[in-house]
Amino acid sequence: MESPIITLTTDWSLSNHFVGKVKGRLYSLLPEVRIVDISHEVPVADKFSAAFLVRNTYEDFPVGTIHLIDVSGTRATGDIVVVEHKGHFFITVDNGLPALLFDGQAVKAFRVSNQRVPNTGVFVAYEVFCALAADLVGGRSVQSMGDPVEEFRSAQFYRPPATPEQIITHVIFIDTFGNAYLDLSYEDFEHHRQGRPFEMSVREIKINKIETPTPYEQHPDFDGTSQLSLRLLLTVAVTGNLVISTSLPYENASRLVGIRKMQQIRISFKALSDK
Repeated sequence: MESPIITLTTDWSLSNHFVGKVKGRLYSLLPEVRIVDISHEVPVADKFSAAFLVRNTYEDFPVGTIHLIDVSGTRATGDIVVVEHKGHFFITVDNGLPALLFDGQAVKAFRVSNQRVPNTGVFVAYEVFCALAADLVGGRSVQSMGDPVEEFRSAQFYRPPATPEQIITHVIFIDTFGNAYLDLSYEDFEHHRQGRPFEMSVREIKINKIETPTPYEQHPDFDGTSQLSLRLLLTVAVTGNLVISTSLPYENASRLVGIRKMQQIRISFKALSDK
């Protein structure tokens, strides 16, 4: 593999030595490698945010890209797995993250042989992930790295069963601007909705339509001096998820109304008989 690309998604932050050590190790093993940082600001051990970030970025990279994902606080708490999916390779820990990332899709996944994994609580991304990435670049197959994975460790949270009149969804990611992404795609929402009116309640604020955000300077109430009133918007993100944002430009919707990660959001629909 010429000039391989390796991405990094971690909870290490940039205020310590972890990122530097892993990049140095990769460059030593693979002098021609190109390393791309997806994020090092994932909250510690936040598998949901890491899965969201990787799921919504990996397909933009060329086939053959290797994605290293570590959100175990630098100490692994599960088996190390190597996964091949859609021509991409993923190296991570089976701590619930792979189940979230691949969400039931068919993948080729293998648990790394115990001989490759130190039996002490070491920095596995440095000690193991880098060597596995070098093996993949050198042409080693994922099948040769261990035993097949029959099922990933689950990380799903409890979600009450959907009914014809209700869906309970969760906030799975909040971006830098305070936009709150739900674990519900627009496609699934419309399939359940069947054209019916709906209502979503967020901290006593009601939302009953999906909108396209209007640029501040194009807003019908904007005259260069007036202030717009706060209004929550339900929109569709480029990821396909439903997302809660605000009508106030440059304002943080999550902070303004107190939305938090993993918060349950109830969506109610008009009864099918009343449609």
